[in-house]
Amino acid sequence: VLHRAKCRPIIRIKHDALMNRTIRGAAPILLGQTLTAMIPLVDRLFAGSLDVGSISALDYADRIRWIPQQFIEFTLVPVAFASWSHGVAKGQRVEYGRQLGTSLRWVSTLAPPALMGLYLCRYVIIGLLFEYGEFNAADTHRCADALVGYLPGLTFAMMGSLAIRAHIIEGNLRWVMAMGAASLGLKIGLNWSLLGLGIGGLTL
Repeated sequence: VLHRAKCRPIIRIKHDALMNRTIRGAAPILLGQTLTAMIPLVDRLFAGSLDVGSISALDYADRIRWIPQQFIEFTLVPVAFASWSHGVAKGQRVEYGRQLGTSLRWVSTLAPPALMGLYLCRYVIIGLLFEYGEFNAADTHRCADALVGYLPGLTFAMMGSLAIRAHIIEGNLRWVMAMGAASLGLKIGLNWSLLGLGIGGLTL
């Protein structure tokens, strides 16, 4: 009926200035986070060239290394982010800088002892969590080797998470994208050069 009446629907979407700014701001953040999320995929691609079971060991080690990182990111980071946003919105730049420094000091103080405990108890933790069925003692040792490579960089990864949110608050959104691209590129380069060290080289 519409065709015979020569009526053609026209869809017009109008974006106001706020929506345009939101879209432009979300794009660098989304791209940066997407690039960062590709790092585990890169690790698995390189692990495919190692011994049988390396990819599984990498997956299990990745789950364990997220325990302390998620604890920090789900407790300290949301509170810090809200406090920073409030300070910046009110123009309290000095207070914001002080709070940022305090948050970084908390991470640098709490993370190393937790990671040291994880290192010392890695065989016990992996055995209790995963050693059943086809997952045997050899798999536990392979997973522990992968976990050891993750641990030295976790403190910096936690501080990097705070830094990304600080850049978002300050509106340095292109830095978020640049950090994601740099992380992915650096990871590919390190994996390529350290592949000879085995699974531990991939997690460094």
